[in-house]
Amino acid sequence: MRKLRYIISIPIAIILLTTLAGCFAAPKTPTIEYGEFPFRFVYELNGEIYIVEDTVVCEFRGIMTDLGFLKSRRWSEYLKNGRSGWITLLRDENVYSILTPDRLNTEISVALRYGTAEYYMGDPTAQNMTHNKPQVWYLESYDESDRVSYSQWPTAMSDEQLEKHFGIKVIEFTFSDPIKNEFK
Repeated sequence: MRKLRYIISIPIAIILLTTLAGCFAAPKTPTIEYGEFPFRFVYELNGEIYIVEDTVVCEFRGIMTDLGFLKSRRWSEYLKNGRSGWITLLRDENVYSILTPDRLNTEISVALRYGTAEYYMGDPTAQNMTHNKPQVWYLESYDESDRVSYSQWPTAMSDEQLEKHFGIKVIEFTFSDPIKNEFK
């Protein structure tokens, strides 16, 4: 019986150690480390046409260690014009939430998120995560009690929701496809 326990525990230990080693091993580096991805977003708001046109610049920044032991690929993305972050399409204060209609928000904003470097550079860890893709998001901040401010997680908005809730009519939204990258 004791011998059987050792025979069974050895393969389990090997599998466990192999799995743990894979978690702590450095991820593979990309073959392509730099890319530029043009996009164009045209919308109408209050009878005026707005055009947002730029290029997302993506760069591989190396392998970083998180929590002292987890390793991951690090990327950066910014716009060719030098800006980074979201592009605000609409911002308003003291308006009711569209997510929780009876709550008064201190601030809401509708912003264009042009996509992440992981998405554009073909990083397999990000390809199935919808928040990495270019899209328009709705954000809100509100006071819950005694000067404590909370922010609602960003919510992706469809063209129909943008028009219904904010009067934003999307005319064109074109962005580059991600590349096919290899990791070695």
